[in-house]
Amino acid sequence: MSLDSGSPSEPKPLLWVSVTHPGARHAGNQVYSGGLLDALAAAGQSITLLTQNDGPRIPGLTVVAVPPSQFRPRPLGLASRWPASVWQAACPVRQSRFRSLLGQQAWRAVVLDQAASGWAAPLADAAQIPLIYVAHNHEASTRKAVATAEPSPLRRPILRHDARKYARLEQALVRQAALVTAITEADASLFAQQQPTAPALTLPPGYAGPSVESRTLDHATPRRIVLVGRFEWIAKQLNLTQWAEQAVPVLAAAGIETQVVGTVPDTLRARVARAGLSFTGPVPSVAPYLANARFGLVAEDVGGGFKLKTLDYIFHRLPIAALDGNLEGQPPGVLANTLTASTPRALAEAIIARIDDLERLNQMQQNAYGAAITAFDWADRAQRFLHALESLD
Repeated sequence: MSLDSGSPSEPKPLLWVSVTHPGARHAGNQVYSGGLLDALAAAGQSITLLTQNDGPRIPGLTVVAVPPSQFRPRPLGLASRWPASVWQAACPVRQSRFRSLLGQQAWRAVVLDQAASGWAAPLADAAQIPLIYVAHNHEASTRKAVATAEPSPLRRPILRHDARKYARLEQALVRQAALVTAITEADASLFAQQQPTAPALTLPPGYAGPSVESRTLDHATPRRIVLVGRFEWIAKQLNLTQWAEQAVPVLAAAGIETQVVGTVPDTLRARVARAGLSFTGPVPSVAPYLANARFGLVAEDVGGGFKLKTLDYIFHRLPIAALDGNLEGQPPGVLANTLTASTPRALAEAIIARIDDLERLNQMQQNAYGAAITAFDWADRAQRFLHALESLD
């Protein structure tokens, strides 16, 4: 494998490390990372990406792939100094390829995409290459909240132990990083409290998906709410379970269906199944499901950060119903045109009260779309990222 250095007139390349392949845009972390990488490549930044080889090509990037079959079994990572998911990703093949890449050319910086890539930080430090930490959550607070919400007395101490390891790793990353990026202002503030001298750049997502130019909800639109997601992370599973138990029966009694669009493990589906709750499984496009609903749901009591599903809802002109605090990073014009409540049951009751007010629903989707149309631009995010990089050159 030969990787050429850029010409003297061009910025040096970035060595970017991710866990899941950001070209596969299935989960929110892949959508965010993939959108940022697309925009940086389009802006002319040379990037070599070390990731796993289960995603499509990303134009403009050099990809060095590690087969997922080389990953280690996550449960064995419980005894590691690293969090279990970090230990799993830091397989010998991946570490070997990273070491090889470090010595192949002069890098502008090493970018660690999510804390789960934190295993590479000591190696970047030893090579004296500046480190950029692209955070998707404030892990210390998010992982602690997930562990606290875990109902199983057997799993709870395991998750707490892992959360403490994530907090230590995150602190080390923030201390070492020449630049930390956060998706929300709230997370950036938490990072600033941890390390006041570390530059923190708030970098909300852009949106590059389909956009519906006009839509009118009418009486033919099913009395249905949709919940888009990939429910493999324990936090997502806890949130779906809470909604199924506390809100679905209330909605079902009023003749309103909750439709879950996306990947749901069979065991979870069986556990939460009940009248008024349906599942599509993985779908090639969410658009037909968003077009046949009256609300898009954001109900995540556990887990912080920006909810990328909200952009799918907004740009498909679907009104949003959300729990308080679930719309971090949205512009005021979006926030003013959403339905919110403090608990799943209260949100269900608010949906019942509003779902047949078609005039108001159409106002909500039109106003939210208008407020968001210029607020989520990936090209702007890439330019802000590159401007911050200039201080490292």
